[in-house]
Amino acid sequence: VGIAIPISYGAALGMDLAFGYSINRVTLFALILALGLIVDDPIASIDNIERYLKRKNLTRTNAIVLAMAEIRSALLMSTVAIVIVFTPMFFITGMMGPYMAPLAFNVPISVIFSTVVAFMITPWLAKKLLKGAEENGHYDIQSSPMYRLYRGVLIPLLESRKKAWLFLGLVALLFVLAALLPALRLVPLKLLPYDNKNEFQLVLNMPESSSFVDTSNALS
Repeated sequence: VGIAIPISYGAALGMDLAFGYSINRVTLFALILALGLIVDDPIASIDNIERYLKRKNLTRTNAIVLAMAEIRSALLMSTVAIVIVFTPMFFITGMMGPYMAPLAFNVPISVIFSTVVAFMITPWLAKKLLKGAEENGHYDIQSSPMYRLYRGVLIPLLESRKKAWLFLGLVALLFVLAALLPALRLVPLKLLPYDNKNEFQLVLNMPESSSFVDTSNALS
């Protein structure tokens, strides 16, 4: 997983250089946004490979191959879905077109290269570094604090229909309250964030035939 981040970011920046995109605030925002996406495929690969390596009836190579084959379609479709979501931003016209282009370019590129890492580099490193079934000690997940906390919350909801409906009602209420925030103007909506708040703009509309001297005199 740690290898996927620098490789994906390096590839994205290299593609930016090749296609003429500069490193600006939108580019950096796209890379930050992609950070939560580029780790998904390697994490899924590592988790499934580790699960297969715990099987004592499989060799290390066969376990890794079977693990990757099992999640191959899911990883590819998740990457395709992300690319499809961000591709329409390329077709935004007007002033916002060039502004959003780095976002539409960097996120899909980063995710595509993270998928390549998940299919090529992650299995190779897993074969070199992860322990097999004979090397893993016994681990009881039910003894972990996180499992006990999750079980303590989930079991009452599954055993009592009334509690389950109360929980769903609470979630629905929170959703409605969140949706009302923009309507009540508690959360203002704006296309772009406010910038340079310590400055102000002065716009002067002059007749089309005004000379530069007349405009300068009006401004002075």
